[in-house]
Amino acid sequence: MQITTQDIQSRNVYLLEAPHKLSRRIMNELAAHLALEGPLQVLDGGNFFDAYTIARQVRRHTHHMQAVLEQLGVARAFTCHQMVSLLAAQKERPTPVLVFGLLTTFRDENVPLAERKLMLERCLMHLKRLSRRAPVVVNACPVGAAGPIYGAGPIFENPNAGAAESEVMLPRLAEIAGKVWRFEEPTPVAQPRLF
Repeated sequence: MQITTQDIQSRNVYLLEAPHKLSRRIMNELAAHLALEGPLQVLDGGNFFDAYTIARQVRRHTHHMQAVLEQLGVARAFTCHQMVSLLAAQKERPTPVLVFGLLTTFRDENVPLAERKLMLERCLMHLKRLSRRAPVVVNACPVGAAGPIYGAGPIFENPNAGAAESEVMLPRLAEIAGKVWRFEEPTPVAQPRLF
């Protein structure tokens, strides 16, 4: 299960929907491959971005690792308001944009749902704006998918904090995406028991 740089050649919004571990692995691999091809902007919500893994992967393909990593821009957001600000600050340019864990920043039970929906619409507007000049790839993990609730981000007391994401936000994000990839963790094969 891999998304290659060939899969995101056109200017568009792409959505990767997969369980946490798988989504994180695919996005970090994609970041490494895109960084090898030129400048790349990463916006990280939920601490998905793993610089160490990316550096290891880049090192496998080039001896100019430092030069490749220097053309990689990284910015982090921890709240939906910060994510809107990060996206708004991005200039339209022909540089691919990877948005790690966008919906993670919307899991704040202290922000009313109506406000989170409004912030999401602003994010979607900026994603579409950025995709006019370059591909934009966003990942999202379905609530209840295998693994923790997104990276190292906050886990909320209220079990319904992520319900709006599954019921409203994730489908709304999928609506604006030109292409959606949905992956599931492979089902483990039962090992035969030896007696």
